[in-house]
Amino acid sequence: LRSVATDLHLADALLCTIPAFWCWIFALAAPDLPLVAYLALPVLWGVHDFEREAFWGVFNTMIAGDRHTILTMSVYLAEQISWQTGARVPAVRLHGLHTGVSYFPSRINEVLVSRPGTNGGMRDCLLRKFVEVNPQYSLRFVNMEEVLDAHLGTTSTSEVRTRAMPFQVFA
Repeated sequence: LRSVATDLHLADALLCTIPAFWCWIFALAAPDLPLVAYLALPVLWGVHDFEREAFWGVFNTMIAGDRHTILTMSVYLAEQISWQTGARVPAVRLHGLHTGVSYFPSRINEVLVSRPGTNGGMRDCLLRKFVEVNPQYSLRFVNMEEVLDAHLGTTSTSEVRTRAMPFQVFA
């Protein structure tokens, strides 16, 4: 980094991406240069526990000021950063504009969810409880497995429940 840092003054701006700790390193190595950060992983990815306080100090300064631009590749990550820092950052999706396709949801009251492996019982219970206590949202959560079962004529939904932690325990 020292050998690179000596030439950083030749740049007009710096670009960093994942993991975000490179943004931290660049900000420390060249504090006078504007930085564009395009993040695609959680901000703390690769930041050791003992470095977190120092990292957050620099990252929060970067995100709060006008000098640097912080972007994410997904709305989910932008919301995570907002939750962690209180600051809003734009999401610039990596792919899509070149396709000429636009998305118009036709099932506005359905949410498609996936259950990887055998850990769906708790999630199913939480989603059912969410619907129960929030009647103002007319949402229906649909398991991907149910869609696949209907399409393929299988019954994988009943087979993925584990005996060690049966769904009925959470129901």
